[in-house]
Amino acid sequence: MSMSDNTIIRLVEVRKSFAGNEVLKGVSLDVEAGKTTIIVGQSGQGKSVLLKHILGLVRPDAGQVIVDGVDVSRVKGKKLKEVRTKFGILFQGAALLDSLDVLENVALPLRQRTKLKDAEIRRRVIEKLQLVGMADQLDKYPAQLSGGMKKRVGLARALQLEPQIVLFDEPTTGLDPIKVKDMYKLFFETQKLLKYTAVIVSHDIPKIFNLSDMVAVMHDGIILAHCSYEDIQRSENDVVKALINDTMGSIYNSDQVEQ
Repeated sequence: MSMSDNTIIRLVEVRKSFAGNEVLKGVSLDVEAGKTTIIVGQSGQGKSVLLKHILGLVRPDAGQVIVDGVDVSRVKGKKLKEVRTKFGILFQGAALLDSLDVLENVALPLRQRTKLKDAEIRRRVIEKLQLVGMADQLDKYPAQLSGGMKKRVGLARALQLEPQIVLFDEPTTGLDPIKVKDMYKLFFETQKLLKYTAVIVSHDIPKIFNLSDMVAVMHDGIILAHCSYEDIQRSENDVVKALINDTMGSIYNSDQVEQ
């Protein structure tokens, strides 16, 4: 199956069980290239498992997971590694190495996958850190950084190899509401600037989610709705309506972004 439209990630009836517990129950989802898609839902609905399928870390029991024309559920070895080079990932806890300073944490992908000289690595690291507002923290270690600062450094590292796709797994966990808004704004600003495809998995709907292009609501192992942020607010599905009301209130004007 090849991509005939602008879809860069396509899941087709993906099913997965662990120890007899069916986590994904026939997930189908198209993610458009160069856009931001937010996958929302309460904890335990299968969102992170879905990301692992996209990366080829987990293989489905049934269905297809196609990334840029390649079914990652059916390839391995060199071909799978090639597909994974298209991705940048921002983990829930930023996953910085405590023994490395900010410069070396962000330089890690360049040292692992390129043969660039130290001066060029430093230049590229500073460039990405400037993008996330952390260029003045080169010599700091993770223990010296706040939660929000760690996320920014993690994003700089995720963007270091100019990925086509960036996956965000619960990226604002542990941040206070003000920092959450700041981080989401940064995610969307970098996406618009660098034009990568963003897939953001979250257990809630931030009140600036109107900066996304598409929202997919996941519940009990399936995608209940996949549409624009405007249309999601008009959904007649009871579960979707309850999620919107719980996270955003019964009245929400999506044209107004909280400052």
